[in-house]
Amino acid sequence: MEATPGPWHPDTYNAINNLALLLAKQGRVVESEALYRRALEGLQTQRGPDHFDTLNALWNLGLVVDSLGTGNQQTSDGAAGVRASRSPSDYDREAEEVFSKAVDVSDCDLVVGG
Repeated sequence: MEATPGPWHPDTYNAINNLALLLAKQGRVVESEALYRRALEGLQTQRGPDHFDTLNALWNLGLVVDSLGTGNQQTSDGAAGVRASRSPSDYDREAEEVFSKAVDVSDCDLVVGG
């Protein structure tokens, strides 16, 4: 996935975001959370905080974090230990912050394209 455009190319981060989406749809939300965070960090650096791709990754991360907070996830055995370190209310607070940031930024002029 990282070989052709390179590991720091925005297309790579979009591919990571899409992989995270697939994992989330499969119920593997703990794994998808880590990938969404990776995609978001890269897109913020490469595209900027107001770019549509960045906001998309931010919103997707919020959905997953919200899912973790409400306990609506199916995970492998190793994920239960990761979830146990944070309470559902921690995830709920983080999801609220992420959604709030996405809405605040989306109220500004969005940058679409490279």
